[in-house]
Amino acid sequence: MRVRSGSRWARLLTLGMVMALAAAACGDDDDDAAGSGDPTTAPVADDATTTAPAATTAPAATTTAAPGDPTTTTAAVDPSIPTVGADERLVAGTCSEGTANADEDLGITEDTANIALVSIDFKPLADIGFAASGLDVTQIATPFIDAINDAGGVCGRQIDYQPVLYNILAREGGAACLKVTEDRRNLMVFGQGGWNETTCVAEAGTIVIGQQDFAESAVEAAGGDLGIMFAVPPSIEQAFRASVQNYLPELEGKKVGVFYGAVFPQHGDAIEEVVLPILDEAGIDYISYRTDFTGPSDPQGAAIQSAAATDFVGQEVDIVLGFTQTTHHVGIQGEMAAQGLIPTWLWSNVGSNSANELFAKAFNVQEIADGERIMSYTNPPSLTGDKAWAKSCNEQYVELGGEEFEPGTFDFSAVANICAQIDLMAAVLTQVGPEVSQEKIVASLEGLPPFHMQGTLVPKQWGPGVRFASRGMQELVYDGSTNTYSIQGELIEIAP
Repeated sequence: MRVRSGSRWARLLTLGMVMALAAAACGDDDDDAAGSGDPTTAPVADDATTTAPAATTAPAATTTAAPGDPTTTTAAVDPSIPTVGADERLVAGTCSEGTANADEDLGITEDTANIALVSIDFKPLADIGFAASGLDVTQIATPFIDAINDAGGVCGRQIDYQPVLYNILAREGGAACLKVTEDRRNLMVFGQGGWNETTCVAEAGTIVIGQQDFAESAVEAAGGDLGIMFAVPPSIEQAFRASVQNYLPELEGKKVGVFYGAVFPQHGDAIEEVVLPILDEAGIDYISYRTDFTGPSDPQGAAIQSAAATDFVGQEVDIVLGFTQTTHHVGIQGEMAAQGLIPTWLWSNVGSNSANELFAKAFNVQEIADGERIMSYTNPPSLTGDKAWAKSCNEQYVELGGEEFEPGTFDFSAVANICAQIDLMAAVLTQVGPEVSQEKIVASLEGLPPFHMQGTLVPKQWGPGVRFASRGMQELVYDGSTNTYSIQGELIEIAP
């Protein structure tokens, strides 16, 4: 049996109550992980599934007694707390009680709530072959939000949605921040991957959920005393530490070239604070080069990349251990091969999406990079198409009038990712209820059950004081003949 996923939002009732969201699928035998990823439990293997069914009514406290035994009372379950549905998506509870308030600084009136979603404009990138699609991901959210509003909104409030695209080639990320903070106050902002200026939103006093990789110090500083900045990926320190510790046994007795850095200096600083000391302590024989520039298209970036490649080739390194992104990643591979050396390639997470394959093709390094291994906290898009939550989101998107995309494509994954963020928004605002404050939103985000988002390997989860939601990383191995990545090895737990 299948319940139409379009009815998910039809169950959102106003006037102080939002009923639970209906599960979109019955008996979908997907083997994606949905187990605990909380701070005290290691992520479950990806072949395990544990989900909490949606509840349409709040269970009251119950009293049970066996003959001759003392009476035992079990506590009532708070009906406003979000759960996880049979389709592995977050499910909102009933709307908690309260009186609707208005606060211009928070972007709310008694009957509206301002929500923004910011993303790179992929069309300019797709036009030059640097994006898998020119899809406007901000528009994917519209039918989901329209369905919520058509059903009465969340706890009596209509969602006033602000989609913002920016051209990363024109460096418009800062301007995007101003649009969602100064030009208009928003209750919450959702920032997609690639938006390095996400910290600007929190610094302006707005709660933000970002999907870019950030340093722990950057998130802490931007979030302030209340901690209003939340990140879906692991911190760069967590990702780098997990990567080098995973590769460390293979580095022993080898000559290693370490190439690291990015346009934001926190990236290179984290390598020097986390990775290099681990290599030093293990006695690894390495030479390192740092770049603080964009890829080889930048004259300074090209000069550093060329110097690193030439030195690595001259010293005949066995392994290149990389902590760079996009064009620096494939650029040094091509440069070293042109100089006659193809080492073993070991990299920390690079893009964590289909950009990896695109850049391999664009820079003609498919054969050169064959066998490369990358640590990742996300599935390749080809595997996201098999996940129950991603399927459910895409089914609902089509039912709401959206385009049907092929599973395993960038567009299919994008629909699932945006949909998951709208699920999260509805679950949090329902729990917060009509009387809204940042403190209540932060508490709800901290208390969410493990959730799927951003092509997740394992369910994400924050927690009290925890601002990075990813709990695991795993190796992806590159097949140059098919230009694809596949998962291998064991899942590595990331401690919060």
